[in-house]
Parts: sequence; structure tokens; C-alpha cells
Amino acid sequence: SQGGSGYVYYGAGHNVGTHRFGTSKHDSVTDLGGRAWDHDNLWLVGCGSMPTIATSNPTLTMTALVFMATESMIKALEGKS
Repeated sequence: SQGGSGYVYYGAGHNVGTHRFGTSKHDSVTDLGGRAWDHDNLWLVGCGSMPTIATSNPTLTMTALVFMATESMIKALEGKS
């Protein structure tokens, strides 16, 4: 020890980036609507879509992602995507 104090991390503790969304299947798991690149009938919804996160709670951002995914699902069901 150098006589300094220890570092304590107090973050939100939310895991993100487990199924990142993006514009290409080469750098993401889903498109911007949460639809999996490799499975036409699979949407992954939640904070895992977010590549990074701040230390605050992601609830509102996650809710927006749910609405985006829902719109994508409706379009798919209507045959528009």
C-alpha cells in the first residue's frame, strides 16, 4: 500500500450490451428495432440493446426501446418490413 485510500465503485450495476443493436449484422445482434439479424421472428428487447450506459437507472431509455421494438413487430405483422 502506498498510504492512499481504496477506491469504492458505486454504480447502477445494470448490465447492458449483451445483444447490441445497430445498422449491420457485422457489428450488432439486432437492427434498430430490436429484431435479430439471423432470426426474422425474434426480437430482443431490454437494456441489452444499449451499447453503453451511464450510472443512472436506464428505465426510461429501456421503455423507449420497447416502443421501438413494438413498432417494428407491428410493421412485420402487417408485412411492411
